[in-house]
Amino acid sequence: MLLETDVSNNTQVTYTQTPNIYGDLVSQRRSTTTKYYHFDALGSTLALTDTNENVTDTYKYYAFGKSLTSSGVTVNNLRFVGNLGYYNEAALSLQYLRARYYQPTTGRFISVDPVPGYPLDPITLHQYLYAANKPVNIIDPSGLSPSDRQECLRKCADNYRECLDGLDEEYHDCVIDCIGVYAHWYLGDFATYLRCVAAVRWPSPITVTACGGSVMARWLTEIWCINPCADNWQETMESCEWAYLRCVKRCPKPPCSR
Repeated sequence: MLLETDVSNNTQVTYTQTPNIYGDLVSQRRSTTTKYYHFDALGSTLALTDTNENVTDTYKYYAFGKSLTSSGVTVNNLRFVGNLGYYNEAALSLQYLRARYYQPTTGRFISVDPVPGYPLDPITLHQYLYAANKPVNIIDPSGLSPSDRQECLRKCADNYRECLDGLDEEYHDCVIDCIGVYAHWYLGDFATYLRCVAAVRWPSPITVTACGGSVMARWLTEIWCINPCADNWQETMESCEWAYLRCVKRCPKPPCSR
């Protein structure tokens, strides 16, 4: 949002933003007065200051965004998560979150989520829930609750990491088993080698090499028991990657890409 106008199309306020998908509010200017925004970690407006760095307005909120206390007289409609454009409609006691209106007093949207929930994540099946019921950690600037794109992408990344963790454990166990089998073969083949050398009446480099040749051939053949471990690792890795890509594809698209 760059500015607001009245019914006659006269500019009432202009906003300075950084070029992020949902904006990144810096200041507002009404008439000839500029006020600068200061936010908490969630993105809610904590204070406004003037050009002399004097605090003119302050704000505090309940967890779901209802106003707790405020001071100052500056007209300001960007309060709870105002940094990302949550627009406070004071006359309606609602906040405009692009796709839908949100009611801070109940912690719920007033209309059905246009994005269907995911059966594997039951909380997303609640069509009016705000920010997966975690308002101090999750925001929903698109209004596509409960699976805002950022939260959806985070879940995809978490699932991908879990998949890779399991993959590494499986590969490790496979290799350990292979080494155990190989060690067993090694001891048996080394004993066979010693018996072969002992049975030769006149040991020589040629006969010793002949005894070791068959044993070495077996070692070189059996060492490839690790190959299936690597092959399985590669296949599972590709499966993890495809699952991640499918997950990301299901996430809500940014408004500009609709």
